[in-house]
Amino acid sequence: MAKIVKAIINENVAETLEQYVREAPEEMRPEVRTMLDVFGSGDTEKAEEMCREILQKKPDYPYVQTVYGVCLFEKERFEEAERVFREVIEAHSDFEKAAVQLAKSYHAQGKYREAAAEFGKILPLKEYEPMVYSTYGDCLERLGLKKKALEAFREDIIQYDKEKFVPSEQWMDGVFQRALELEVSMNQDLFLKDLEDYKDFLKHAQHAADYQSYLADLIVVMSAELEREWLRNPFVEFVTFVSRLGVMQGEYQETITSAYVAVESYNLRDDREISPLLEDFVNNIYSEEHMDEMEDASDEYVANGIRINARIACWQMIQYLPHHENEISYFQMHYPQSYLVVAEKIGRIRSDASAFEEELLQDIQKYADMDDIELDDLRGRLADSYQEMMKKQERVVQDGGTYRRTTRKIGRNEPCPCGSGKKYKDCCGKGK
Repeated sequence: MAKIVKAIINENVAETLEQYVREAPEEMRPEVRTMLDVFGSGDTEKAEEMCREILQKKPDYPYVQTVYGVCLFEKERFEEAERVFREVIEAHSDFEKAAVQLAKSYHAQGKYREAAAEFGKILPLKEYEPMVYSTYGDCLERLGLKKKALEAFREDIIQYDKEKFVPSEQWMDGVFQRALELEVSMNQDLFLKDLEDYKDFLKHAQHAADYQSYLADLIVVMSAELEREWLRNPFVEFVTFVSRLGVMQGEYQETITSAYVAVESYNLRDDREISPLLEDFVNNIYSEEHMDEMEDASDEYVANGIRINARIACWQMIQYLPHHENEISYFQMHYPQSYLVVAEKIGRIRSDASAFEEELLQDIQKYADMDDIELDDLRGRLADSYQEMMKKQERVVQDGGTYRRTTRKIGRNEPCPCGSGKKYKDCCGKGK
């Protein structure tokens, strides 16, 4: 029997169908069976016509009335369907199938409060029915009742765990994603469990490649929650799983790269081996490369600010890199995706720092509208700013007023890391 019929009568389809057929007068039973076959084939136009003919002979026939309402619903005639389901419930208040369909018709019209109230009257169902709990969950989430919404979505996930059967892969994918998006900020244990179940679902899905955009959205949602340290390893494992699954193609492949960069950016921030200057360098280059994705960047003033920050970060790295190659090597080894973001810039610094510096200064002058300032003067201002930054970076305040060094200790006779050419003791290390 077709899925649409199973959605109405549920388990043990043949037996349930026969029960409803028996409600018709004996002479009408062949007609009812034929209508069900037509309805089951998906020909709702013909089934609607046949339902009307049956109901003219036997108006009080709740199952056929409900099928008629579903035909209207499938054709997006939601208000008409609502009226039909109401009539059934008024005459047969315990007819659960019509109550379910009435709630769905409210939902389809955007009447989420009415739909939630109707679902609340009939749930839990006597027999599980696909798509009912998730529709209820959608209503609750739209009403801001996230905890109850999650409970509703999980009813479908629990059933999937039991049966490993879904009437629609796309629907089940949506259920998993809605639940995971709620769980990531509400329930760590459920999130980790359902994430494993979701990976199992994707592994066996026949049309997983059709869910690229949904997977990308979920990865973005998870990325926004990476402040939660417990999430980072499962997030990397999930992104790696999706990448190996091979379903993210074309433009969506960039989502995978961005995901790795996102989690690395949080780890960078907490890594004592990585200086704030290097972290800022990566963030500023990444921001410029992804300006098109930023809403504010459509404003030319904002866009120029992003461009200026990226070039100042590059200029600072020209001064910094020669004295911190060990840190760059560590960065490349432990943060490979983030390194790729800045690899081209680091290559230019290593190959021709002077020409690159000149280009950066000219760009800063242009984007900052500083044509009246000589490049040497601009270079001096940047050098002063850089020296102040290096002084602050050398030590940072910790809890209780204690300090820790964020970069390696610089010998007094070593070249100063600010790039002045003087020894450290005669420059930024004076008096230390």
